[in-house]
Amino acid sequence: MKHLLFGLLLTAAPPLEQQPLPNAQSFSRSVPAVIFATLTAAEMMDDKTIRFDAAKLRHFRYTEKETRVALDSKGNVKKTDVDVYEVIRGPEVWQIYRRQISRNGIPLTEKELQQQDREQKKWEQEELREAKKQAQARRNARPPDPAHQKKEEDELIRLFSDMYEIQVAGREVLHERPTILLTFNPKPGFKTKDTVLKLLHHLSLRAWLTEQNHEIVKIECTLLEPVSLGLVLAKFQSGSKLVLERQMVREGLWAPSRIDATVRARILLVKGLNERQIMEYSDFKEYSVETILRVEGPVQDE
Repeated sequence: MKHLLFGLLLTAAPPLEQQPLPNAQSFSRSVPAVIFATLTAAEMMDDKTIRFDAAKLRHFRYTEKETRVALDSKGNVKKTDVDVYEVIRGPEVWQIYRRQISRNGIPLTEKELQQQDREQKKWEQEELREAKKQAQARRNARPPDPAHQKKEEDELIRLFSDMYEIQVAGREVLHERPTILLTFNPKPGFKTKDTVLKLLHHLSLRAWLTEQNHEIVKIECTLLEPVSLGLVLAKFQSGSKLVLERQMVREGLWAPSRIDATVRARILLVKGLNERQIMEYSDFKEYSVETILRVEGPVQDE
């Protein structure tokens, strides 16, 4: 009887790849999250103080491995450097200790570790002062208006819809997890003076999201044509690429697992930049002791 019921269920439910795809509109409110995750991942490659999923990863410690690969004009490897860090997130968003523990496979000396501890203490004091200023500003500010927040979100959705042709391209299984693939292709004729939007409009994106909760599992973006940015005349070449992958570290909580960026650019129209940088995050562990970071204490909004 059990075998009969199981057979009927298999017959009634079509294979995953044959099930109807959701329409792109059902993912519209996830579009800003995809864009902002892409921008955050790109910024993290340049500024390691930027915290991905900062509020969600409080009370976590994990390992971060940074690999920098210098490439020649043909894409061949010239030099590789590998640094490993132990990262500890405190009970508040601003509390983070990114402590390097090895360089190219060689553990740091006790003297080097102690120097990092001293620098961390100075950094914490500066961050605490800034956090207190921000807490004061929040006390003086009006409480957030949900209607205004929704209006801003709607405006972002319209903006990105004007910028990209967004389509549901299919279903794929990533890391044993079924996902929906969204494609973002730049629409011709979109005009903007904003530097960030200008760069985004030169990118094509593919984003894999879970169908139920719309969690980002992977984002892949590629620069389609050269684009110049900033007053330093940095010109990024086509083929520059960024890949962000995320993992579920516990039920309902996601964090980045890998950021892989290949950048081809020319700075000041003279100096060439051709490198690959890979950030890998692993061994996520949650802790309950709030004094694991040497900080002066929480910042109160009240």
